[in-house]
Amino acid sequence: EIPEIDLVVVDLYPFEQTVASGASEADIIEKIDIGGISLIRAAAKNFNDVVIVASRDEYGVLADIVRNVGATTTLEERRMLAVSSPADAYAVYEETTATHADIWVLEDIRKDMHVDTIFISTLSMERHLARHGIYIFHCANMLHNGKSILLSGPSGAGKSTHAELWCRHVEDTRVVNGDRSLICRESDGTYVTDGWPVCGSSEICHNEQHPLGAIVFIEQTPGNQVLPEGMAQHFRRFYAQLTVNHWDAAATAEAADWAMGLCAQVPILTYGCNMAPDAPQPLQQALGELI
Repeated sequence: EIPEIDLVVVDLYPFEQTVASGASEADIIEKIDIGGISLIRAAAKNFNDVVIVASRDEYGVLADIVRNVGATTTLEERRMLAVSSPADAYAVYEETTATHADIWVLEDIRKDMHVDTIFISTLSMERHLARHGIYIFHCANMLHNGKSILLSGPSGAGKSTHAELWCRHVEDTRVVNGDRSLICRESDGTYVTDGWPVCGSSEICHNEQHPLGAIVFIEQTPGNQVLPEGMAQHFRRFYAQLTVNHWDAAATAEAADWAMGLCAQVPILTYGCNMAPDAPQPLQQALGELI
């Protein structure tokens, strides 16, 4: 006879840190935590009866409860621990039927629900888009000569600044979205970009569809040059900027396959630049040879 479970404590694999470290594809795949995420989700969905602690940051909360009142928790305490699992989460999304979902949001976040980024994120739109082969990509979507050039990289890499340089110094260039873009694989195997209602601080957000010309990962360097990287490195960079529900093993595998297919077909470059006015020129020349 299996006894009932009252407490679940999970310490997830460091997936984001592994991707950022430049580890091999095999190491990255090894750090996709499937069992841990499944435990968190199962416990969070059953917060009526189960306490879930999914981050070391929450250990102190549990310790305080045990120290003050013993091995017992209130429903509100269990709900808040469920919502904050893992530590950087602020809402719990649960589809109860094909047409209905319940969403619980941390009290501290409610005052910010008017912010488009936060409100839209609670709807888990990436989950529904992925079912149709469409993914949200963190980038500055720049239109040049009728094709989308997606400038990407971690926050602070300089993608928005570089996009502004293109708009100032390269003809037939404008920004479609300053922070996000949808990427869709068409029935003929080609890729297009679509609008997305979140644009970060850029305030540039147009609902337009364009052929995907290339993806460029920006790094700040003293000079301006295309950096030599292979497909495996491009895949790591691309996957790190893709919105993926890592708690869903099947969705994670499908996203990885989708990303690998795109990396094999779409021109991808890593560009080191110094953000000077002439920084776009070497990249423009390199892209002209590819698309």
